[in-house]
Amino acid sequence: MKKLYSLLEETWLTKQQAKTFICIYQYWPKPASTIAKIINGERTNVYKTIQKLITKWLVAETSKQWIKQFFVPNKNTIRHSIEEEQARLDKKTQLLPLIENELQKMNQERISPIPKMRFFEWKQWLQNLFDDMYTVIVEKKYLMIKCIASNTLESQSHSNLLLKDYASDFLAKIEKEKIHIQSYIGNGILTLEHIIKSYDKEILSWLPAWNEAINVYIVWDTIYLIIFKNIPFGLKIQSEAFADLMHFLLKQIK
Repeated sequence: MKKLYSLLEETWLTKQQAKTFICIYQYWPKPASTIAKIINGERTNVYKTIQKLITKWLVAETSKQWIKQFFVPNKNTIRHSIEEEQARLDKKTQLLPLIENELQKMNQERISPIPKMRFFEWKQWLQNLFDDMYTVIVEKKYLMIKCIASNTLESQSHSNLLLKDYASDFLAKIEKEKIHIQSYIGNGILTLEHIIKSYDKEILSWLPAWNEAINVYIVWDTIYLIIFKNIPFGLKIQSEAFADLMHFLLKQIK
């Protein structure tokens, strides 16, 4: 009997489960109270142990005169239980790569990805930037975009270059498509001192495009940043988090 206890414990049962199983195997069918007396155990704990044995397919239950009684269903029950356990393990092994793949997706969603960025340089490339912006607006069917632009006296005084020299075609197409532009114009002498909010598209055409003048266009979840220098350049940033922050900040401007 000691060897049987040892083998059962070594297989996959606890000492209490092994003792309970052997009792049921010898004396079945018996109610939990009788099994508890035979093995000198507390009835509630013995009942919980029996329930665990049932989940392992080692023990079954029946009812006699409204009293639950427990028995070993057949002499091959241990073999069947181990085979069921192996089948479940095989199934878990098959599912493991799928589970790991889904968890990896969750990790990637939880960690903000590096924003997609595209760089534009020189005048011709800036025109490509405006073409790209127009394509996004039309494809996504946006009816309004937002623009932040600097308009200091310092940026106006060194050249006659204006935004319309770079974006006249873009502004004309926006006007034709009846796309609204919510503009936030930063005015000042040397640096930005105050911001005005405007829906007048015409004001954009006459903004300076020289001496560190800056334009930022927020097209829903995409940001276009342009800095006008001797060699002007622009940057397209696709980042929903960055765009959300810009939308939030602009809402604070009355």
